[in-house]
Amino acid sequence: MQNAADSLARSAEHYRQTLSHAQAGLGDGQAESLRTLNQRLMESERKLTNDDGLPRRPWYKHLLYAPGVYSGYGVKTLLGVREGIEQKRGFEVSPASLS
Repeated sequence: MQNAADSLARSAEHYRQTLSHAQAGLGDGQAESLRTLNQRLMESERKLTNDDGLPRRPWYKHLLYAPGVYSGYGVKTLLGVREGIEQKRGFEVSPASLS
């Protein structure tokens, strides 16, 4: 455990130094662009959640990935689509909706 903790501490310090070096090399405009991009990425991730949670799992909020109803902790992606297929809950597509 101590070896693992030491390795993690070294990795974290290496990351901190690399990040500081990269940020120091950015001009003012680039740094602001990076902050804006990070903010937009965080906002987009938050939009992929549902405050009410998932059906039968209200404690899971993310809409793209979470454990399936019957998979324990095994992660499933695109839960609404995947679980609909697995439970054979299909939907019909009319020709008019394809045009």
